[in-house]
Amino acid sequence: MEVPLITSKTGVLSQISTHKYAFSEGYKSNSDKRNKFISWLEHQYLYEVTEDSFTLLQPLEAKSNPQYKHLQSVYITPPYANTTKISSYVGHLLRGNLSSFYKQFLNYNTFVVEGLNFPPFKLLKAFEFNIEVFTDGEFLIHFLPISKIVSNTQLTPTYLKNLKSDLIISNVGDLEINVISLDKYKSKKFRLLEEFEKIIQLTSDSKYVGTFDYHFLATFSPEIFAKITECTVKEINKSLAFLREVMQRIDMPDFVKFHSPKEFTKINLKIYSNQSNLLIQGFLIKLAGSQ
Repeated sequence: MEVPLITSKTGVLSQISTHKYAFSEGYKSNSDKRNKFISWLEHQYLYEVTEDSFTLLQPLEAKSNPQYKHLQSVYITPPYANTTKISSYVGHLLRGNLSSFYKQFLNYNTFVVEGLNFPPFKLLKAFEFNIEVFTDGEFLIHFLPISKIVSNTQLTPTYLKNLKSDLIISNVGDLEINVISLDKYKSKKFRLLEEFEKIIQLTSDSKYVGTFDYHFLATFSPEIFAKITECTVKEINKSLAFLREVMQRIDMPDFVKFHSPKEFTKINLKIYSNQSNLLIQGFLIKLAGSQ
């Protein structure tokens, strides 16, 4: 059975450049140093590692140093063995492209188009993307309009005390605030009233931002809740219009070949798979073709 869907971008990676390096003798013989170096390489888009060498999807700045020596740079073609790593690398390139036009939200694949101030909150009108590369080189980049409710300033003891004092219902124990570190991007949820002193202590020394759900917002201020929800009504035509400018700004390297120059691509999904492919509308699917 064919299921027609509209997605954002489909294409094919007919080839991709890889860069192979040999470990130095000192790093081959010292397992502790080698393992620490491999952990660092994971952030350099490591594609493959063997006992004697490692292969990256982007070249290191220096061709050789006491840790390694460059061996060769070659193109690989489908079928690809490590699609997870390739997906991650394409995401890295896309984030670099989008960062020229939009502010990235924390370290997520989320970019802010507009921020609307509703003190003590801010509504971020944004979009997020995810990428799936398949073994045959076909890929899908799916964009989704989203909104986020965040604190309109960094979290400070003063902000939190004002937030608590402005709460209309003072005995609600299940109101949660998600506290996110701006340094390490780690997050933790707290119950605002029951764990208030813990949040005060945490935010006294470091930089944090808060995110809130609609339950918190509606309880805090029905008036602000109504204003924000009015700005976040989701209609497919408005969603497509919101993303159109984003689509027009995508400029990827030549090896990322899109099937269509248009902003959106209609695809037909023919094969349902139990593998860890892209989750769309509750189905795990394999990209079967494009039109």
